[in-house]
Amino acid sequence: MRSKGMKLNNLNLDIRKLFTGVPLTIILILLWTSFTVISPSERAVRVTLGDPSPKVLTGLQFKLPFIQQFRKYDLQPTTEDMVVDIKQGGAVSSDNQIIGASSKIVWTYDATRIMDIVNKYPDTDRLTQIVNNTVYEALKAEIGKYTIFELARNAQKIANDTRSAAVTKLAPYPIILTQFNLTNWDWSEEFDKRINDTIAAQQQVAQAKAVADREEQVQRAQAIKAEATAKANVAIAQGDKQSAELRRDAKIAEGDGISKYNAAIAQNRDLELEFRRLEIEKLRVERWNGASVSTYLPLNAAGSIVQLPTTEKK
Repeated sequence: MRSKGMKLNNLNLDIRKLFTGVPLTIILILLWTSFTVISPSERAVRVTLGDPSPKVLTGLQFKLPFIQQFRKYDLQPTTEDMVVDIKQGGAVSSDNQIIGASSKIVWTYDATRIMDIVNKYPDTDRLTQIVNNTVYEALKAEIGKYTIFELARNAQKIANDTRSAAVTKLAPYPIILTQFNLTNWDWSEEFDKRINDTIAAQQQVAQAKAVADREEQVQRAQAIKAEATAKANVAIAQGDKQSAELRRDAKIAEGDGISKYNAAIAQNRDLELEFRRLEIEKLRVERWNGASVSTYLPLNAAGSIVQLPTTEKK
């Protein structure tokens, strides 16, 4: 009997422990889950039985279990990919070409208008749709201002103007469009073929022009070479002419020199003969004795007068 009593007491003790430990555990869990930390990049609103409080919260916050909850809104930028699909109509350029485009949208909730989000857009996916649709229409409108050939070089301007137009249209909504970037263009296969054909034709024109340029360079080089050769020949001919003239002048000068030399020799010879004549006349006068004297005087081989024997007067 004592054994049964002890077992019964132990059972009662275990039941009391069970009923004491379980509520304590539940209380601890409820207390733990009743506190929430709202990070600096978040904003939150406390909702009590479906009724949001008018205060935007941050930091450590408390809520009543099963009665209250927090709606949190992340303020970090959200990036969305947006595609203008050419197969679904796409945009139309000013020259009536169907254009597709790929882009990225970066936006965030307006931290000063959290209560607008709570009251007007409890389903935040609706705001995402509004942002995408607004930017989509703004981009199509900007594309329509340009021809298909102008899009690539004006991509940055189109992106900036699209963002500006979208920011204006999104002003009534509690969001901030921070960035819009175009990442790629697309167009129809028919236009792509036209571009390829145009590029091929341009390449052929460029190749033909390159061949023509090479031929022109060759002809120019040949003309320059021929001109240089002609100038060289003229220079040689002029050199030969000048050389011949110099040789001619040298010969003339040489002939003049010889003539002048011969004239000088002849003049000297005449002077010498005159001198000898005078010398002979002197001798004749000196030797004359009143008789007739022959004017002939013998000369030796050297041209000197042969001395004749003198006739003494008696």
